[in-house]
Amino acid sequence: MCPCKTSTLDLSFVRGQRKMAHINIAWLYCCFYAVTILIPTTLSLPSSQVDIDNIANDLVLEVFVETNHLSTGTYNITYKLTNAGTVQILQTDDWEIIYSMHNRDILTKRQFIANGLVVKPYKETLYKITPQAKRWPGLASGETSYITITAKGLSVFRQDTHPRFIVSSQSTMPKTIQSTDDITLGFVKLDPNSNNDYSKMSGIQRTMMIPDVMDMDRVPATIVCPPPLNITIAPEVPLLELGTVTKFHVWADSSVSDAFKKYFEAVFRTIPTTTVLEFVNSEPPANVDKIYIQQTGPDSMKSEDYYELAVRPKTGGRNFNLIHMSATSEAGLHNAVESLMSATGLYDILPDMTIVDDARFGHRALSLDLTKNFFSYEVIERVLKLMSTYKLNKLEMNLGSDYAWRLEVKDIPELTNYASKRCLTNDANDCLPPYSGAGAQAAPTASGFYTVEEFARILRYAYSLHIDVIPRFNFLGGLLSAKRATKLRFDNLERTDRRSANKVNLVSILPKAAKRNQPEDEMTIDGLLDPCRTQTFTFINTVISQVNRIYSMASVPFKSFHAGGDELTQFLGEFPSCKKAKVKSTAEALSTMIGAMQTTLSSVNAVLHVNEEAITDPSTGDCLNIPPTSKMSQSNLVAHFYKTFPGSPEEWDLSTTQLAYMDGAVAPPPSPANPNGTYDALLPYNGPQKGLASWILPYRCANRGYKIVLKPENFFSLDQAYELDFDEPGNRKKRRFHVINMHRMMMYEPLNHYINMDLGKDGYTFLQYRMCKLFPCEPLKKPENVLGLAATLDTSVIRSEQMLWHMMLPRLLVFAEKAWRVGEHENILKAEDPSTLVVEENLAHRAGAITMEIENLMNNIAFKEGGRLDEAGYSYRVPTLGASIQLGLAFMRLPPYPLMVKSDIPRVEVEYRELTGSDQQWRPLFNVDRNTGRISGGYMFEFPLSNQKIEVRAKSAGGRNGVKRPGRSTIVEGKTEFYLPKEIPVEIREGTCLPIEDAWTTDIDNVTTLQWRRVLQNSERVLNDRSNFMVERQRVLEQTVADYNQRNRARGNRGRGTVANVALPMVFEEIQQAMDRGQNLSALPASNILRDVYQKDQAIYEQRRRLMENRYRNWQQDYLKCKEGRSRVTLLPETPSLDIAFPGTDGRGDRGQTDGRGRGQGRQTGGQGRQFGGQGRQAAGRGSAAGVPGGLMAAGGARDIQSGMAGQSQIQPGRGQMVGQGRGMRGGASIASQRRGQSQGRGAGIRGGVAGR
Repeated sequence: MCPCKTSTLDLSFVRGQRKMAHINIAWLYCCFYAVTILIPTTLSLPSSQVDIDNIANDLVLEVFVETNHLSTGTYNITYKLTNAGTVQILQTDDWEIIYSMHNRDILTKRQFIANGLVVKPYKETLYKITPQAKRWPGLASGETSYITITAKGLSVFRQDTHPRFIVSSQSTMPKTIQSTDDITLGFVKLDPNSNNDYSKMSGIQRTMMIPDVMDMDRVPATIVCPPPLNITIAPEVPLLELGTVTKFHVWADSSVSDAFKKYFEAVFRTIPTTTVLEFVNSEPPANVDKIYIQQTGPDSMKSEDYYELAVRPKTGGRNFNLIHMSATSEAGLHNAVESLMSATGLYDILPDMTIVDDARFGHRALSLDLTKNFFSYEVIERVLKLMSTYKLNKLEMNLGSDYAWRLEVKDIPELTNYASKRCLTNDANDCLPPYSGAGAQAAPTASGFYTVEEFARILRYAYSLHIDVIPRFNFLGGLLSAKRATKLRFDNLERTDRRSANKVNLVSILPKAAKRNQPEDEMTIDGLLDPCRTQTFTFINTVISQVNRIYSMASVPFKSFHAGGDELTQFLGEFPSCKKAKVKSTAEALSTMIGAMQTTLSSVNAVLHVNEEAITDPSTGDCLNIPPTSKMSQSNLVAHFYKTFPGSPEEWDLSTTQLAYMDGAVAPPPSPANPNGTYDALLPYNGPQKGLASWILPYRCANRGYKIVLKPENFFSLDQAYELDFDEPGNRKKRRFHVINMHRMMMYEPLNHYINMDLGKDGYTFLQYRMCKLFPCEPLKKPENVLGLAATLDTSVIRSEQMLWHMMLPRLLVFAEKAWRVGEHENILKAEDPSTLVVEENLAHRAGAITMEIENLMNNIAFKEGGRLDEAGYSYRVPTLGASIQLGLAFMRLPPYPLMVKSDIPRVEVEYRELTGSDQQWRPLFNVDRNTGRISGGYMFEFPLSNQKIEVRAKSAGGRNGVKRPGRSTIVEGKTEFYLPKEIPVEIREGTCLPIEDAWTTDIDNVTTLQWRRVLQNSERVLNDRSNFMVERQRVLEQTVADYNQRNRARGNRGRGTVANVALPMVFEEIQQAMDRGQNLSALPASNILRDVYQKDQAIYEQRRRLMENRYRNWQQDYLKCKEGRSRVTLLPETPSLDIAFPGTDGRGDRGQTDGRGRGQGRQTGGQGRQFGGQGRQAAGRGSAAGVPGGLMAAGGARDIQSGMAGQSQIQPGRGQMVGQGRGMRGGASIASQRRGQSQGRGAGIRGGVAGR
């Protein structure tokens, strides 16, 4: 209340009558105060440039995202605004914070209001935060405010939010908020409300997800990457050491160009050797080191990629070194050189080898979208060199889309002056809006274009590497950048040259249906070109002519042009102008546009490429039927198919019967326990069938004569994430994403399309054979129409060159292998032929072949290709490690327990740091003594709980300079949640109140400290018991052998030579050999020592088994009493051993100490390379106790060594050393475990394991 005294004021003037009005003067004073003081704080003056600059510099803006990987519903995003400056900011009412997201129309309502802040859509994929009128007070120094919005669809990765938020007002220059100018998106964080099980992949989860990869301890026999069709390496032949060669005489036949000779010489100089190349014009003398280069010319049985390469080192019979390469063309010679360099690796040594090789496909492409983020021609040249290294021969460059235009067109300067830039200024004609996190000042990768000279340089360099560049402009889909640029040109010319202005005006009335049903993954319908206006074709021809001129200037053949296509293509025939032109449908509009472009391109002998939407009739969902009167032709047309994944059942409009069939339980197959079972794949489906789906079209269109290229988004989209983790960079659409690691890519089968239909766009899993019974899976009848494969790389989330290589590599190596050669696992199983799916040999063959192929590649990367990439400066993705603590209790080992790490690339260097102490320096997990080769190190955790917390990460291979880059780190803490396997053996559950019969139900994270103490006590007792058992068993069996020898001597049997001196190890060996032969030992004569020992051992184990079963029953009763509250956990005063009386003994044998610790662990390093676990629940049955012959087991298998770690592996140094001399009998180990059991523990590689359940 105003503290002013009251008075009266004499007022008049109402209809001439004088009236007296008594007015409270204090009230007038308060009104004046409100008008002059209070109102300006809520309806303030416009923001000044100083205000905007203060916001840009002082506002700390953080984004907290809630992920929802497993649903397609909604998720929350919280924006936190904090004033880190010393003055008030955001105090005006006209400011806006503008930012971009991964998609448009993601808000669940028109706008969100909270705490005086408003969030709402701005335009296309842009959104804005503004103050709420009269409710927003501004932010004082140190103050914080929040607003939470709810978004539609999926939230998966940090990259869903883009960097560089912009603050602006009507009268100031917009500025990028500095706290968000971070391309690593450190300001975007995981909301604490997110379910961490699905938002962050823990080291435990990653351990179980990473496929099992064997460390081969060397480069695999294929040597070259991608693996050649045929390679033979001569064994035990001296190597060709280039460092010992002073000079190679190089003789090339006359058909080999000087350009190739220069290329070969330049590449050869990258080898670390002083060897000189001397090109000669005639065949070199017989006794000099030489290189032959021969071009044989075209051959109808061979492609232009065919080559032969032979390396012959100097031997006793030949006193010179020889390298010989021949090919049908210089493209083939180029492939031979790349194979030679791949075999050389980082060194200067080559084996004696012969390679005969040819490409599987002639089209091996990388499709690079440069409209989202731009990279200079220098970076593109590095991309081309990388492609050449791995024999890719097509680079598709997307240079025009909604997001930007990237090529100079002399006749339309606005395409580069305006449409090549994304920013936010006061003049809307300066640039496109700041999509994809461009920022206010046009960030380097958001803006840019190739000049005519730069693009010509790219073409020339690509041509020198035998790579064709395919420029792509999205004429058949969204091309908003060009439409806005030409509108700007129209506006500029309209006043001075209206006739010229009309020629470039691409603006027309848009289809109404498209506005109502705009596809959710396209930015806007405004970018679609009108196929029924002459201006559209004038513009297209102008661009094609410009591209042709650049090719001519570069002296490079213009072979291909890509006209795009996307989900907007379906509306091409619905422009109002098309009705006037009597174009009746989109199919007709498509044939008209494609025919017109083909006519233009045919004049320069170029082929038109389009996306699948351009040859799909939207009215039927089928391949486009070309009208007889159309100029469109299949002969010069190539269609690219990328939507080759099933989508989701929600999109298929399934009936109840169809949905029940797709989701129904799988019938149990025949088995000994279920002899009447039926293979589910062979069961008929008699319900209603569905029609065509997009993923069926590739083969259908190929069978109808279309040439196609497969670029499956769910296998070869290199912008998709490597793993499902919030911190893993990855791009996605609004309601779909794919997790694509190298193992998944290796499974792809190009000419067996339907077997690839295992995962939908949202992670939904399918049974492929059921899909082929529900949908018409048309077999491929014309495989010659599948021209090849393409990997795609959308740069939406790629804002640096380093990130470009991170997303591309090493996955590009898998793609290169798939495009170059047929995998051994391909075409074995057919989804459309269920009979192939029920043959166990087929399943095993395919699984084994995939394992072999991925192991070859991973070891190639580990021992050679990773170093080559590092040496060349390609910062490939370093593996993120799986990490856990080995719960040694599962193997009867006492604490402390070791850190276990796992990687999909073997032999990576690992380092760690402790986070709980003052010294947090990174240290190598293992150390190698360079003099002795001895490996030491590792890290141990106390048990069951400790405050230990470490961070662990892998490092890259490193080039010749030894510099190695670290990968993303993983946290491991001394808590039970980090232990694997999560099993407490039944043998150590006595007195713990833990279940016995259903031991697998125990959640070790809920085991109490008292229970753990009793478990450890039990472990010590069981270890002593087992040690005593093995000693007693040894004593009994040795006594059996001694009795046998004594009986033989008593009989005076001298006919068997050394029979009287039979020893137990020899008996064990003979028994093992007999069992390997399948011999029935019980059928041997009663006097036979093999039968005697075998049956005695069986009886020993049978008695032990019965005794343990009795104990288990008693323990289960104790557990039930605990559940009823009649018993509790008790601790042992001591750890008594278990006395067992064996048949024929008094049970009082010597209790000598051995180190046999059973249960798949002990010290069974023989043949296991000190590899702990990783064999499922089978430890390969080859363990042995220290100093005691390997455990002789009953025929049923090695009972005491049948436990393993579930999906574990460990970096373990050194080569396996056999402990003890005996050999345990195999206990039915799987092929995989036997294979690893024979690997002899090759060094410090990371070994994976098969989950034990």
